[in-house]
Amino acid sequence: MSHHNGVAEEQNKDRTGAPGSSQPCSACHSSGSYTVTPSITAYAFEGSETPVTEFTPNTEYYIVFEVGSSNNPEGYGFQATAVFGNGDNAGTFIACSDNAQLEDVGGRHIVE
Repeated sequence: MSHHNGVAEEQNKDRTGAPGSSQPCSACHSSGSYTVTPSITAYAFEGSETPVTEFTPNTEYYIVFEVGSSNNPEGYGFQATAVFGNGDNAGTFIACSDNAQLEDVGGRHIVE
C-alpha cells in the first residue's frame, strides 16, 4: 500500500534502509516497466552549483533530493535519514521545500 502523504506520516514507519529501520519500501514496491533514478547532492549553501566532496562535522549543508524516471510511473516518493553507524541521528534536517516534509519516527529524523 502506498501513501501519498509519506509512509512516516501515514504509518509512522522508517523505511529508509538505515540500521534499525523497518523493511524498505522497495521490498514491496519493485515491479513495473519503469526505471526510477534518485540522486542526493549536498551543497555548502542554497544556490551553490558546486557539490560538497568532503563533509565536516557540525556544518550545515543544503541537500537536494531529485527523482527521475522513465516510462511514467504512477507516482513515487522517497525517505531519507542521516545516522551514525550505531543508528543515532547524525544531525537534524531543517526547512523542507513544499513537496517534502520532516517527520520523527521513534526519535529518528526523517525527510520524505
